[in-house]
Amino acid sequence: MTDYDLTRLGTTEFERMAQALAAHRLGAHVKVYGAGRDGGRELTYEGPIPTPSGPVTAYLVLQAKYRARTQGTGADGNWFLAQVRQELGGWRERKKDHTMRIPEHLLFVTNVVLTPVHQAGTRDKFDKLVKEYADLGIKRCDVWAYDDVCTQLDNAVDVRQNYLGYLLTGDVLARLVDLLGEAVTDLAETLTEHATMRLTSENRLRLTEAGDQADSRALRLSQVVVDVPAFVSGNAILDHVKAFAYILAHGDMVLRPSLRPPGQPHLLVIGGPGHGKTTIGLFLSQVYRAVMLGDGERLTGKAAEVRDETLARLRKLGIPAPRLNRWPVRVDLAEYADEISGGQDIGLLRWLASQISKHLADTITPRALKDWLRRWPWLLILDGLDEVASATARDELMDRLGDFLEEAHTVDADLLVIATTRPQGYGDEFRANDFAKVALHDFEPPQAVEYAGDLARARHEDDIELREAVVRRVQAAADESVTARLMRTPLQVTIMSLLLEGRQRPPQDRHGLFEAYFLTIYKRETGKSGPLARLLEQHAADVRAIHEQAGFLLQVLSEQDGDAEASLPEQQLRRVVLDRLASEGNIGADAERLCEQILRATRDRLVMLVPRGAGQRVGFEVRSLQEYMAARALVRGSDQQVVERLRVAAPSSHWRNVWLLATGAVFRDREHLRSEILSTMRALDLSDLLAQLVPEGPRLATALLDDDVAASAPRFRSLLVQHALEALRCAPLDTSQLARVLVDADNDETRPLTIRALESSLVADPSSRATASRVAIAMSQHVGPLPVRARQLRSRLDPDAVDPVPVKGESLDLTTLGSVLPRDAATKAPVVELLKTFATVVAIRYGESGALHRVAGGHIRDEAQRLDDVVRDPSARDDLALVIDSIDPKDWSTRSLMLRLAANARGRIPAGPELVALNAPP
Repeated sequence: MTDYDLTRLGTTEFERMAQALAAHRLGAHVKVYGAGRDGGRELTYEGPIPTPSGPVTAYLVLQAKYRARTQGTGADGNWFLAQVRQELGGWRERKKDHTMRIPEHLLFVTNVVLTPVHQAGTRDKFDKLVKEYADLGIKRCDVWAYDDVCTQLDNAVDVRQNYLGYLLTGDVLARLVDLLGEAVTDLAETLTEHATMRLTSENRLRLTEAGDQADSRALRLSQVVVDVPAFVSGNAILDHVKAFAYILAHGDMVLRPSLRPPGQPHLLVIGGPGHGKTTIGLFLSQVYRAVMLGDGERLTGKAAEVRDETLARLRKLGIPAPRLNRWPVRVDLAEYADEISGGQDIGLLRWLASQISKHLADTITPRALKDWLRRWPWLLILDGLDEVASATARDELMDRLGDFLEEAHTVDADLLVIATTRPQGYGDEFRANDFAKVALHDFEPPQAVEYAGDLARARHEDDIELREAVVRRVQAAADESVTARLMRTPLQVTIMSLLLEGRQRPPQDRHGLFEAYFLTIYKRETGKSGPLARLLEQHAADVRAIHEQAGFLLQVLSEQDGDAEASLPEQQLRRVVLDRLASEGNIGADAERLCEQILRATRDRLVMLVPRGAGQRVGFEVRSLQEYMAARALVRGSDQQVVERLRVAAPSSHWRNVWLLATGAVFRDREHLRSEILSTMRALDLSDLLAQLVPEGPRLATALLDDDVAASAPRFRSLLVQHALEALRCAPLDTSQLARVLVDADNDETRPLTIRALESSLVADPSSRATASRVAIAMSQHVGPLPVRARQLRSRLDPDAVDPVPVKGESLDLTTLGSVLPRDAATKAPVVELLKTFATVVAIRYGESGALHRVAGGHIRDEAQRLDDVVRDPSARDDLALVIDSIDPKDWSTRSLMLRLAANARGRIPAGPELVALNAPP
């Protein structure tokens, strides 16, 4: 008999396993009961039942009794007997009331050990207890205790296969070899080597490694990772959760298609810049590796230290270790998209096999990985969908991912997928039926201060005075509304903590936060001895310009097919350096020598540009630093150049964070351009019919308010509030973000504007009513005069205003397209064909009751490329706007869907080529 750890299953999975074992023993004609009121029945069966004296026909009821924390045979036995007494008492009551059929055969299944000692053992006591309830008429009462369950699992290979991820502990891969033998020996050894290598190589907090790589204060991921707040939406709306705790709990469910409960099996993590999406994927991988590798003898030295530190951090966060051992694998989607760009037939399994084999002595095959997918639970992390900006590359990527998910379904894989993306530009690529959304939230000030304290303790373990000083300064910054805005994400708090190690006061805006970080690292390196430090000091302007140019070029490249990973060939970086030196009058051999010195200082001392991918390529390891440098490049040059670059970058989802950082710099450093920037935003909303229908300006204004760029300029803050409020009359938008920024910007001047806009929208068309209602509801969750007014408005809301009943039937009347589009048939054709397809998609959203159902992302994705083509054609774009505008306002849901899809497509139009044509940067 194999020794299995049944305590890891949890109540639900133990019940399901007990049901599966009974079905294996009794046959397919069992009746299984799920969660809810079942009268203590996990399973019923009527038919022949095998017994030691031969099969007996009877009506059987199974009851599972699971103890989460076993305490030893004496205490466990007494607990089990008490459970049995309670259940038998319940059956006695049911017999009196005639509420349920009394079983002829009652079977208890438990995970505790029952002692067999004659007359003193728990099994004998069980038999005596059953006799006390002879009046029930139960002919046979049996128990499968721990030993019996283990024997059943040995004999039921299929059932054991489904629950092996729970049952094996310690060095899981080694135990699997013992259980399955030569079939997995070589594979297990390879996977163990790979997991051990990744455990040590991925245990770092990347931002703090800038500068001297030998800095002893560089932080490890397992020291300071934080559980960020989040909100989950899917088939059901949940309260606020903590991301790590929620994901790990979700991962403890068996997700094989044949066994998983109703609902979305996979999760889409959505968060803005610096929210820690990549960190979540990295730490989840580390946790599962640490649990799977266990405390076997093969894990020693650094790997054992990281394992212990990882699990200790998990305990400090108050999160139980995973009960289900999943094999973690992480995919950088930008890297994979580059690999398949151009249509290369490289499936995900084949690519994963090549990546795992790359640094190992043995080669793992796609066939072996597929067999592993069938045998063992997986955690697949798909990191950075937003970094795949090219519509063509993203479409190819989603095709490959769809093929993999279909392959996993075919082998009945226990697969949990965690995908990550920024909200900007996300176009419902993942099917809503399969992926619940986990939206990461901002830190509240107390959470930011707590995280800063963890950072300070890890970084200054032996310097109590400095540690306490940093925490005091962070607390002071959190107490001020302006600087509290700069500590909303783990990245921002990390930067703020590093800055406040050497200064009393924090920066006052987000652009200034990154600026101060760059200058702090630069000052630290120039303050050291040696020729490289002197070089950095003498050529500070050159080094800054080189980083800005590199950031801009990388931002442009990452929009293109095959360059999503955002890396420059070293030769191209060398050309950037030489061009900069030439512009300053450095030419010839001296320039070549100086170029090599600057490249060395940049790579070896500042360590912001680091090796990336295969070959001689470099990139920014932290994407937000790349975007900051690209933003600095956009604001170099004349006023006219700067305004024009910002106009071009504004509509692009890919350039959104760059635009925000650059606009923040303009508001701070070029006050005379503030009005012109706002005018440019207004002009964008009038650039064509689609822009008028789905204006981008209100989103931009909301984002600028969220960045607090006009904190010291009340007049411009009021103008931004007015522009943001226009979002109430258009779709789509993030209502929670709009509500938050309106509350934050509330004062005696803006409050009447906000209240009037809400009141007028609440009596307007159905779409405006729905949007304004959601904003009022979100606003009422805050505190202050405006939320009080929002609560008053909310109390008068018609429930149908929040979610108006959609119109049944097919939403788009295709027979009217000709009258809507005034152009000739040849021009209309692309739009007509596109809308025909979308009309079919929209029509499937309504059930028999007329209730609105979420659109399956896969259907939308199939037409994404065609929609992009239409939106990029100015005349076709106008035709599309006319068609959308013709949709009956009562069918607000269809109208909103089409507007959202069109807005997302417009946001995918590349801005890089036009920015390059504008000679940006110089």
